[in-house]
Amino acid sequence: MDINKGQSLLGNGYYLDLVNERGLIVLRRDDGTEVAKFSVWDATSQAIEQAAQEDRRENQQQ
Repeated sequence: MDINKGQSLLGNGYYLDLVNERGLIVLRRDDGTEVAKFSVWDATSQAIEQAAQEDRRENQQQ
């Protein structure tokens, strides 16, 4: 099974963007807006998922 096809592991509305070869990873909404930045050293699945969940909560309250 190709994990690059279909729904994102982060859920609808989010994707990861590898910004440069030094390992900066950006969590973005589908519209391209930046949610959070991570280095390759602190980009754990838990940290990324938490940032997406916090962003969802903040956007639902608006």
